[in-house]
Amino acid sequence: MPLQSDHGERYDQFRRLSRRFIELAEIDSESRHEAKVAAVIEKTVTDMGVTVCYDRAGEKTGGDCSNLVARFPGNRNVPPLFLSGHMDTVVPGKGGESAVQKRDFHQ
Repeated sequence: MPLQSDHGERYDQFRRLSRRFIELAEIDSESRHEAKVAAVIEKTVTDMGVTVCYDRAGEKTGGDCSNLVARFPGNRNVPPLFLSGHMDTVVPGKGGESAVQKRDFHQ
């Protein structure tokens, strides 16, 4: 069932996530050229108070950026959770709108 505006907070969260995804997907970021998208992600999470560092993968792969590692402080006495994702996009991944159809993705 599609999300409708009468769903309140759930709909607002979906809209924010949609806008963030499109913002990131539209940044030029083909493989080994992820520095621009990494900078946006780094600013986003550091503004949230998160600690960020980079490994040295970029040196080994010839990329303009390494893997971004963000450590969110926990507030429970439980084992840590590790999440992983890609910052690069497939070719063609630069110079224009993302492949996401904005009107379809937002509805």
